[in-house]
Amino acid sequence: MDRQGIVLVVQIVIYALLGGLAVLVFIGWRETRSANQIPFFRLKRERLNRGRRFTFLGILLGVIAVGLQIFGIGAVEEFVPITSGSQSDDLADHSAAAAHTSTPTRSSLETATATITPTPTERGTPAMPQAIIALFDESVTPDAQAVFGPITVATEVSYPAFPDDEVFETVEGILYGLFSYDYLEPGVRWTAVWLWEDEIACVDTKPWDGEIGGWGYTECELDQWPEGEYFIHMFLGQEWKISAQFMVLSTAEQEEEPTPAPTP
Repeated sequence: MDRQGIVLVVQIVIYALLGGLAVLVFIGWRETRSANQIPFFRLKRERLNRGRRFTFLGILLGVIAVGLQIFGIGAVEEFVPITSGSQSDDLADHSAAAAHTSTPTRSSLETATATITPTPTERGTPAMPQAIIALFDESVTPDAQAVFGPITVATEVSYPAFPDDEVFETVEGILYGLFSYDYLEPGVRWTAVWLWEDEIACVDTKPWDGEIGGWGYTECELDQWPEGEYFIHMFLGQEWKISAQFMVLSTAEQEEEPTPAPTP
């Protein structure tokens, strides 16, 4: 379990204890109040004692809740091993789970590991285009352990990422490059360059404003995807990290052209 999962569980327990505190104190107050309306001394004393017991139990739950708030997370971490996962199960929800790479979100799914080593493509090690370098004005140095996981190209965002294919018959609208990441410090510039043949098709570049680890995606939207070979190159600062390659076999416009009907 990751640390945020532990925090979530502890908070749920605390809320449950506070709920029990409210219920027991209310019952104790009601029993004590009703005791004052009983004219018989013995029954009145029993009702008062019962009200006091409920109140005491409620206060005890409150003390336990305060103790958990102060010491609970540290105590649980002593007994439960913490994994370097990402955030909570919120990412099962698309709105929280799959933000655009401009605002990537952390998920509770598998994160990238720092053992991924970039492998140069067949065309050599990709370099950052000079036109994009001119946009850089950040002073944050990337963490040496920072890493992007393999990029999955798909027509929709889903977690975990399931690729449609490395070869697309036709493409309309948006394609997504989904990736895992870890050790990304806020403020460091990341860049995703989409290339068609050797021409720039799309660029995502922005100072990182997501979580340190999790899932994110980059997207590229074209009115028309020409057939050919495409690459996605991911950079952190000016350092190339990882690439993906896919093919588009024909344009959507070509695919939609009607076939002339034979003349009778």
